[in-house]
Amino acid sequence: MTRRRYVMATATAASAFAAAFVAIAVADPFPRVIWNASASAPIGLYRIHPDRDPAIGVLVAVTPPKRLSRWLSARGYLPEGVPLLKHVAAKAGQRVCRIGAVVSVD
Repeated sequence: MTRRRYVMATATAASAFAAAFVAIAVADPFPRVIWNASASAPIGLYRIHPDRDPAIGVLVAVTPPKRLSRWLSARGYLPEGVPLLKHVAAKAGQRVCRIGAVVSVD
């Protein structure tokens, strides 16, 4: 293979991979893996998949509202736009009460 053909083949392959990555990002922009560095869950990588109705006790990724995200970022807890990992404690229709630091469900 000549040098010119090698360069063309490499450029074509790189372009194809780049186009595939862009197509995947546009078609499915939801992140599949996130890094947790906060104390809300053990530090590490977490695989994410969409679930409309998560069960009680499972870990979910939640994007905080803009105002809360700015507050968390200003205090150095979490950069803006990074989701929080939290355990589901209750679902729609359940009663959640808090007295001081104690939270109870039903």
